[in-house]
This record gives sequence, structure tokens and C-alpha cells, in this order.
Amino acid sequence: MRDPWNVFLATFFTLDYAFEEALDPSEGLREYLSDANPFLWKGKGSADPAIWIEFERDYLEHFPSGDAPDSESLAFVRAYLSQQGPYYIGVFPGGDETPFLELFDAETDLTEWTRMLDDLERQERSRTMTSTELNALLLEAFPELRERFVAYVSELWGMSTGCFLTYEDVFLRRMVEAFAERDEEFLRRAGAFIERLMTSGDERAINVATVGLLEGLKAHVDNGLVRPYLGPVSLREFNDLTF
Repeated sequence: MRDPWNVFLATFFTLDYAFEEALDPSEGLREYLSDANPFLWKGKGSADPAIWIEFERDYLEHFPSGDAPDSESLAFVRAYLSQQGPYYIGVFPGGDETPFLELFDAETDLTEWTRMLDDLERQERSRTMTSTELNALLLEAFPELRERFVAYVSELWGMSTGCFLTYEDVFLRRMVEAFAERDEEFLRRAGAFIERLMTSGDERAINVATVGLLEGLKAHVDNGLVRPYLGPVSLREFNDLTF
């Protein structure tokens, strides 16, 4: 999927390479690359937050589905750069023409653009979620666990506490309680969440669901009570577990 983030990254990488190759690099382009730096903060964003926010907004106005054919995403970026260059001329007056679009065009064409987007998508698919991201995902799905979660991680490493610890000692423990209390609403949500992890394609998410949750349920809860709440992928893995 040619989502706005990968298109933004491809734009940044192309201009960054152009800057490195330029014999007389533009101060305007240097400033833009500094503002657009996508690696300064955690998560999606730019050093100057407005750069990414405006890029994403304009992209989604053009492509409401969040996806676009490569030829159209390339045309969008060319139009975007034709506007950015004149702005940075204003920032650095005195003859610095900052030819963003010319530099961009010199480094890429539709074939190269497609190759770069393909590479970014492969990297995205191969990336695994961090413990911080998985912990945030858990709290997003179960906000009622926040107080228990915060009390647990306050003596460890906060949100970066290993997800195998938090999922077992906070989430699994609450699931065991829910089975004892016959809290069907929570258990239905928990089963759906485990299935979401198991079908995510993310190696760490699948491992924490299998080792941290399904194995614990298999060992500590009547298996016949657990099975009705599991999705098809989770259930297959649960049945294959042996102790």
C-alpha cells in the first residue's frame, strides 16, 4: 500500500541523496531536510511537526483511501515540491533558488520511485513491534487495565517494560480472574485481541500471544472454558500446545 508515510519517506530519502550529491548544496534544501527529518521523534512525524502533518493532510485530500498508484503519488510529490521550493527561497533570500523539484527529478523517475516504495514496504513488513508499542496496544484495547499496568511497570521500566512480562503479569492474570468471575464481555474482547495479535504478521506480537497468553491459559484455566473465546488461528495454536 502506497500510504502517505512511505511516500513521505521516499520523498525525504530522494532529496537527501540529491543534497549529498550536490556540488553546491542549497541552504534552503538543507533547512527543509532538517525540518522534514522523519527520525528525530518516535513514531511517524517530522522534526518540525507541521511538515508531516501538512503532507499527510494534503495526501489524504488527494487520495482519501490512503493509497495511490505510483504514477499518481509521484505526481503528487512533484506538485508538493514545486510549492516547498519557493517557500524556502523566502526563508533564504539572496539568490538561493532552492530547485527542489529539479533536484528531485534528477534523482528519480517512475521506475526508481516504484523500486523505493517497494523497498520501504518490505522493510515495514519485516519490522517487528517493540515492547513499548505492544504495551500501548494493550492499553488502547483495555483502558480499564491502565491503573494495574502503571502500578506494575512503575517498579520496572515504564512503558518500555518487556511485553512478555506485562502481558503475562497484567493481561493474563486479568484473564484468569475473568474466567473465575465469568466475565464474558471481557473474555470476548480478550479473545478477539489475541486473535488480532496472532494474525498480525508481526513476529513479536505472535510470540507474546503464544508464549505469554495461550500457553498461560492452557496451563492455568480449564481448556474447555477457553476454547469458545478464541478465534480460528488462536484456537488452532492453542490446541497444538502440549504440556
